[in-house]
Amino acid sequence: MNRKIDWIPTVDDVQNNGCSDLEREVLLDIFESKTKQMACTSLDVGTYRSLDNCFVAQKNNVKGFNLTMERYSNAGFEQWIGLFEAEGKKMRVFGMLVEPKE
Repeated sequence: MNRKIDWIPTVDDVQNNGCSDLEREVLLDIFESKTKQMACTSLDVGTYRSLDNCFVAQKNNVKGFNLTMERYSNAGFEQWIGLFEAEGKKMRVFGMLVEPKE
């Protein structure tokens, strides 16, 4: 079995309220990265205040977002929900990690 850091994040659904296409793509990249990071811990909830220092956010000039990540077990799978919030903007992402095929 592969370590969860090697698993592949997938996005099942996105609820976007006010984020531009660029912000959406950057936030999805951050969601995938944070999902993989948290999967290697025992944490079920993680709060990331101000993603302004995140490399991908800085590179694309995406500012002002906070992120709350939650992990839920559902029928033997881990579902991940990420809520990005900035002034006047909100994006909720639903996803999971998939074991890579060998």
